[in-house]
Formats: sequence, structure tokens, C-alpha cells
Amino acid sequence: MLLQKNGLHKKKPSIAVVATLFGDKEDVAWLEENHLADWDEADLDGSLGGTMFDNSQQKAIALGLNKKRPLLIIEGPPGTGKSGLLKEIILRAVQQGERVLVTAPTNAAVDNMVEKLSNIGLDIVRVGNPARISSAVASKSLSEIVNSKLATFRMEFERKKSDLRKDLRHCLEDDSLAAGIRQLLKQLGKTLKKEEKETVKEVLSSAQVVLATNTGAADPLIRRLDTFDLVVIDEAGQAIEPSSWIPILQGRRCILAGDQCQLAPVILSKKPWRVALVSLYWKELLPCMKGSLQPS
Repeated sequence: MLLQKNGLHKKKPSIAVVATLFGDKEDVAWLEENHLADWDEADLDGSLGGTMFDNSQQKAIALGLNKKRPLLIIEGPPGTGKSGLLKEIILRAVQQGERVLVTAPTNAAVDNMVEKLSNIGLDIVRVGNPARISSAVASKSLSEIVNSKLATFRMEFERKKSDLRKDLRHCLEDDSLAAGIRQLLKQLGKTLKKEEKETVKEVLSSAQVVLATNTGAADPLIRRLDTFDLVVIDEAGQAIEPSSWIPILQGRRCILAGDQCQLAPVILSKKPWRVALVSLYWKELLPCMKGSLQPS
């Protein structure tokens, strides 16, 4: 039994996902007995009736909203509505009180999800290098949000700094007074840094949805947050397995969406073990799939 052997049942938020992928029947039975896993569809009280989603998509949404389902894989070729379906799942997950981490292998794919989630009333934050974030969604980036919240504080900071520098120029001959002003300038800088850190923490902690690349999810700013209720990885077919584990291990459950027939990730190394690592990704996951998105 994997869980018992490795002690994974102790304070591991992603225990159910790990056991589902690598455990045996005893592990799954243990999860079910301890009410950590359930494979049924969530009861949506017919709220999807009359929507744009077909039967297979409605089933995928219902499965994706089951808070105790460790893993769901949504697989389908282009045009089957995977992105729209993920948008619906994320929206409804937030509405049922869950915090969501959304990732993808590339910045372009992440920005695409940011754009889709921008106008549906969710509090979302895009984490990443500002230089690699599309200008179309820059307003949702962590740096832009923090700068906006600190605008008034920074104006006051610059005013105080300017006044102190003027005073410093007028008392350069008085060493003790000049030293005191320099100390005030140093303290002022520390105050700004402290305010920036607190604002970043506040923005991320209050966000309903945090978005980043798979590797970007390793940012300490994200890793220091409380465990996410749901992790969604888009374009999973283009992700190498190690990078996918970064976000997966930060959530209680996970949804992966992609197309096993699309182009594989670009790997510069020609070492066979790396090629095998990529090819095993969908090979391991697809047998666990309980819901599949098919062409309409």
C-alpha cells in the first residue's frame, strides 16, 4: 500500500491525486473509506440545462465540480470546447467556495486563460515576469495590481524622500544632522519595501484565481500561499511531467485538459530518458480518465 509505505497520508494536501495515479486498489479504498475521494458527478440541480454545453461537456463539468474527486482528465481535439468548459468549471468552483490555481506550459496559453476569465466577475491575478505577459492582460498581472494599490502610498513616499533630500543638501556641513537625515531616508526605503510585501501578500491571498505557467507556480510568492482547493492545467499534452507536478502538489485535486494528439513539448536534450519521460505523461494519465470530451 503506497500511502502506508511512504506515510503520504500525513498532512499531504495532494495525497488523493498522488494515490490515484500511483497507488493500488488498497490506496483508493483507503481514500474512499476516509471520505477523501469520491468519483461521482456533483449534483448541479439541473443548472446546466439550456446552456451551450452538450451532454459530454455537462458531464465533464459535473465531474469537475465534485470537491472530492482527486483527478479529472478532459481530453479532446481542437474545437471540442475545452477552454470554454474550463472557464465554466473555474467560475462554478469559485462560486462553491474554492480557490483555484490555473497553469499551462507556456505564457501564451496562460494569458489566453486570463483573457477568458477577465470579464466574468472573478478576482484573478496573473503571476509571472511582466516582460512575458501579454499587454492585453497586463492589467491582471500581479505587478500592475500592486502598483495600482500603492499609487497613493508611492506619491507620498516620493514627496517625503524629496523633502528629506532637500534638507540633506542644506546641512551637509553638519555631520550629525546629515547622518540623521540619511538614516530617515534609509528607514523610508524600508517602509516602502514592507508595504510592497504586505500588498503582494494581500493581493494573492484574496485572489479567487491565481494564474501562472507550470514552472512559474514554483515562485515562492505562490508556494507560500495556503493550499489551493483546485488546480487546473490547460494544454497538459504539451507539458513535461516534472513541470506539471509543481502545480499539482499545491492543490487538493486536479483537472488536466489537453489533446494527446497535439505536438509534443519541445525538448532540446536528445537523451532517451527525457523523451520517454514526455511520452509517459499521457500514457500514465489517460487510463485514469473518468471523463472525456469528444467532438460534437
